[in-house]
Amino acid sequence: MERQMSESTEEKPTRTSLRNTRSSLLPPGPKGHWLLGCYQPMARDPLGFLSGIAQKHGDIVHYRAFLWNVILLNSPESLRYVLQDNNKNYNKQNFDYKLLKPVAGEGLLTSDGEFWLRQRRMIQPIFQRRRIASFGDMMVAETLALLNNR
Repeated sequence: MERQMSESTEEKPTRTSLRNTRSSLLPPGPKGHWLLGCYQPMARDPLGFLSGIAQKHGDIVHYRAFLWNVILLNSPESLRYVLQDNNKNYNKQNFDYKLLKPVAGEGLLTSDGEFWLRQRRMIQPIFQRRRIASFGDMMVAETLALLNNR
């Protein structure tokens, strides 16, 4: 009898309460269109969209593009947490990467594990401080040329 009373007084989750719980677990961000999410503003001006939502919502932002939930990390600390400190918690064995592989190939973006590590070590010398600094003048010149052609 006591068990029946406790069961009847417990609230069963509803679709709305589940949706609210799920959305409360996500970082803040723009709502977007009910179907397209933020695809349209992102497609129109990717850099403006990303910098705008970072300024408005902070270092960790959630937005949706079609059916995909996207988490944007805007701080070195957040990136370090995902890419270095807890990289084993984030793998590329999901539907998104399976869709991306035929288009992008098996590179650093889409590979995982030992194959990724071999590729990363092969490309690492390019990212040495002096090598990156040598590209500075070229990047500034190209950026100025792009801005002047607007």
